[in-house]
Amino acid sequence: MHSSEAPCPGDWTTAGVVFLNDIHISGSRLTIKARRLVVSSSHRTLLADTPKNQKKTSPLKIEAELGLRNPSPDQADAAMSKIFLAQQDSFAALVPDYWKPCVRSALIGKDPYCHFSPEFLTIPGTSSSHESASPSTAAPGAPLNLSSGPLSRVGRGVSPPHQIFAPEPQFSEPARKAKYQGTAVLGLVVSEEGLPTNVHITAPLGYGLDEKAVQAVQTWKFKPAQKDGQPVRVEIAVEIDFHLY
Repeated sequence: MHSSEAPCPGDWTTAGVVFLNDIHISGSRLTIKARRLVVSSSHRTLLADTPKNQKKTSPLKIEAELGLRNPSPDQADAAMSKIFLAQQDSFAALVPDYWKPCVRSALIGKDPYCHFSPEFLTIPGTSSSHESASPSTAAPGAPLNLSSGPLSRVGRGVSPPHQIFAPEPQFSEPARKAKYQGTAVLGLVVSEEGLPTNVHITAPLGYGLDEKAVQAVQTWKFKPAQKDGQPVRVEIAVEIDFHLY
């Protein structure tokens, strides 16, 4: 038995990781029995485990028609690679853009705020060699796809942007059920028009809350930062608190 990562609809921290209990081939049908795990953050280390306050998770059954009776081990492995990440895959390339800087940093192991547990790094497709060999790998913590143009920093004559519309994020259902709380930190660039761009996760929580935080911040509006009386683009960080009570 081992854990593996499966690309699937929904946030990968709540819908992407399973623990395999059994793999069985009967005739031309592949049947996989597993249980869903959830990714949470403990001391800024992302790890996969059974959801809190839930002793048993509902069993998960995956079936695939192989098209061949009594397939060889290589044919069975090929079928598995269509369901789960394989060694040649790149996990960082599959996550949404707002996750990419954090995930790449975690795979390289150079960011104390985005860090994977050793057990998570045994999952096929999470090898850091994929990232170190890629010329497009961003520096740890750096946002992706920054638009061209000057980028200012608050201070030294640059006033900070101010929120004028900032709805709070919704709780993810898994986090609500588990009574899981905490603070996520996002980085973003506020444009000259006061709009959030390049929103990305810098210190994650897991349990689907990071996705909810990004969705909320992408709707925010700001009075833009100013320098010499003119609006300028600035990079800032925001903390998003998730508390049930």
